[in-house]
Amino acid sequence: MILPFLQFLAAVALMLAIPLGGCTPWLGPQAAAAPAAGNPSVRHIQRTMRSLAGERNPGEPVRILFYGQSITAQPWWRAVVDDLRRRYPEAKIEAVNRAIGGFISPALRRTAAHDLSPFYPDLLVFHVYGDLENYEAIIREAREATTAEILLHTDHVAKDENRLVSDDIHSEGVRAIAERHGCMLIDARTQWKRHLAEAGLAPGDLLSDSIHLNDAGNALLAGIVKREIERTSAFGENDPAERQITDIPIDSPRIRTLADGSLSLEFTGNRVVAVADGRNPEGRLAVRLDGKEPGAFLGTWAVTRPSAGINWMPCIRRVEAGALPVAERWTLTCLDDSAADGSRIHFTLTGSVTGADGEGWSDQDFTSTSGRIRIAKQDWAVGPILAIAKKTLPPEFTITWSTVPMFASSFAPGAEGTETVLFQSVENGPHTLTIGPEPGATVSGLAKLRVYDPAAMGGRP
Repeated sequence: MILPFLQFLAAVALMLAIPLGGCTPWLGPQAAAAPAAGNPSVRHIQRTMRSLAGERNPGEPVRILFYGQSITAQPWWRAVVDDLRRRYPEAKIEAVNRAIGGFISPALRRTAAHDLSPFYPDLLVFHVYGDLENYEAIIREAREATTAEILLHTDHVAKDENRLVSDDIHSEGVRAIAERHGCMLIDARTQWKRHLAEAGLAPGDLLSDSIHLNDAGNALLAGIVKREIERTSAFGENDPAERQITDIPIDSPRIRTLADGSLSLEFTGNRVVAVADGRNPEGRLAVRLDGKEPGAFLGTWAVTRPSAGINWMPCIRRVEAGALPVAERWTLTCLDDSAADGSRIHFTLTGSVTGADGEGWSDQDFTSTSGRIRIAKQDWAVGPILAIAKKTLPPEFTITWSTVPMFASSFAPGAEGTETVLFQSVENGPHTLTIGPEPGATVSGLAKLRVYDPAAMGGRP
């Protein structure tokens, strides 16, 4: 009974910044309020911090994505978000955690297509184990697909002594990735070791098993991250990250009025958001990109993460949208002649709009009859999941997902400040956007257009 009580006291001490057993209160709220000059890499999240503080566009949503595996899924992330809400009560924070326990970097790289770019975060908080090549690929692909600022943290200290050296090496690799890609790096590992030494604790005292955090461990990681996420002007206000997101007022010379009353904007980027001025909330406006409906561009369609059903892991790591997608729900049904251990699955595919769309085997690359769905054989995870769960394939087992639009072919501007994603995830480059009125009407109700260009910063850092 003594050890759990000590763990409880440690958790309380970390939350309240009360010294315990000679440990100084460097992880508590008082420390979090101090300038963050001790971590120069905090400069890489200052656009997000300015948004939280209402210094960029007051009232704009700030989207934060936590991504990784089981450590990221643990409760510490909620304490970080709660702390940001306390510090910035006027901010509209949209925080989502899409972590997948057990998915090391090669697997998570495949699911990121479902979880990362469709959410298009302002800030990505990321940690994953596994090989550094795939780790870096996730960061590189996030940079190419979104304008997200990125926060990485190094590994905590596991109970297994055999991991000490390998996790040290992994953490140094993460540091190098952060430097190459202009990410904020929080060195949780060094601070974790310091806390263990100062508090006289063993690694297992902060863990619920050999690796996962107990209450005290969650409090420690939350405290470390909260302390270093800071708004600071120490690095000046000329932040190159601001070039990635450009607000263009509707009366800007960049926006031309065409003969039919439509508005036209030439831009470079992969996402445009319209912001309403409130003067014509119900008026319908048509959107065209390079003379086409936005849905004609394959990138504007997202596929939701395939369902789990055996345990918490998605049964297929990645499903890709193919030719001529439409908004619909898909059901893949495993047939009776599939292997009981999931090593080879025979299946049929049906779309809620498309209807029956072919059959295939999990050990072969699959393209549906319509061409609307593609599944690579490498992305099947049913067999490994069944092995982890110590189960066999259930009869008539189904896997589901949806194809959803990330665009608006037409829209009503809405009330003042309403933001409408006109399209996202098109090929990043030069495009022409046209917004047209209904017949006999004029384009009104828009305050500005916000253009996102992931490549605008050029080389990083």
